[in-house]
Amino acid sequence: MMCYCGAHSEKPTDIRTCFTMRVLLLVSVQTILMASGYCFKCITCNKSGSIESIDCHGPSRQCGLYQMCLTMYIRTFNILQRQLSRANTYYISRQCGDPTDCGNRGTMSSPSHKMAFVINCCSPDNCKISISSLRKQNNTHNGLVCPAMSTFLEVKNEPTYAMKCTGDETKCFEFTSDRSPKEYVTGCASYQYCYTQPLIGDFYRNDDHSMGTEIAQTSCKTAKPISSLPVDNSLICWQCRGSVDHTCERFVKCSTEYDVCVTIISKTTYGRRQLTELLRRCGYSSECDSAGIITTAQKSISKNTTCCYTDHCISPIPTLPSENNENNGLICESCYLINYNNCSGRDHINCTGNATQCISYTKIEIDETLTSKEVLHGCAHPSICDSGNITATFNNKIIQETKICSVPAKSSGHFPNILCATILFIMWSDLM
Repeated sequence: MMCYCGAHSEKPTDIRTCFTMRVLLLVSVQTILMASGYCFKCITCNKSGSIESIDCHGPSRQCGLYQMCLTMYIRTFNILQRQLSRANTYYISRQCGDPTDCGNRGTMSSPSHKMAFVINCCSPDNCKISISSLRKQNNTHNGLVCPAMSTFLEVKNEPTYAMKCTGDETKCFEFTSDRSPKEYVTGCASYQYCYTQPLIGDFYRNDDHSMGTEIAQTSCKTAKPISSLPVDNSLICWQCRGSVDHTCERFVKCSTEYDVCVTIISKTTYGRRQLTELLRRCGYSSECDSAGIITTAQKSISKNTTCCYTDHCISPIPTLPSENNENNGLICESCYLINYNNCSGRDHINCTGNATQCISYTKIEIDETLTSKEVLHGCAHPSICDSGNITATFNNKIIQETKICSVPAKSSGHFPNILCATILFIMWSDLM
């Protein structure tokens, strides 16, 4: 990335050189003023809130030698809060500070929170620099891992698993606050977070909504590509269901068995009724790119799935597969029933297009008060069969999809007898 260090610069240079030149300039200005016995006066205030445009105002304070007016802007993201509008909290602090902190920005990630910050400085008395926009955190894994823990206990526990680090978070941090009960947090952090953490700690101690006068300590060490602890592969995925233009506002931390965030588009045709729906949730890589159609004499389901692999990623909205209604010479048994285990008195259906498999498809949805089930037999695209059996969780509901596929008979011959899938009823206590 390139930048221009001054208004009259013609030659771009790298970010680190720009930062160094700015700091040297600010220190030079401060040194000149100090030589005349002058110290800056700066506005001091702290505020937290729920909107990014937050600002604060406060009294003027005489700064010490080699200090400048500093504005620090922090965003914390609560992973355990599923509602997007409630997950982000913003903080601002204006105070006297060290010029070496100017221009610093960084991030940290833990099992319960993510944090991003930026620090800017100015030099005239009581100057007030505008709030800088915080960069969007890079959620791409960088190949490093760190011990992960977030607890409130009087006695410190050791982490039992490790988390994957992302972006420029190349340090493992350990944070301890001396509140009651004590807070222990470990995870991944950028070098800038480790370097600036004492200043961040001062802000929290001065903030009316946080730690008060309690002591907070942070230590950092270099992250490594491997860990003696098991690595938790859980993702944070958007979770919603609605129309194609529906905007997701909820997210969930996936269980360890899920390895992708999926976006599924489906079109269901039942008689004259049609329903097109978009679903985002935690998923399996076997579901990716599984475009296909299930066709019975009564009902058909057309669907496609796209995937992405990092926290809060949004995969592209899939395109529904094209329908080819030309008979392909194959035939399958056909039925559609709701809340029955088996089909009886089945019809037969001529397969069309790329539907070259016979399928027995069962879908069960279980929540706290209701269990529903549908059974379909018909023709299917091979990609539907290849996507495998699925057990997914959505809004505290368990969704199970079971598929049994076989080669269909020629329309002039005898078709195979496809047995319906026998689904074992799973007790609710086993699903908790």
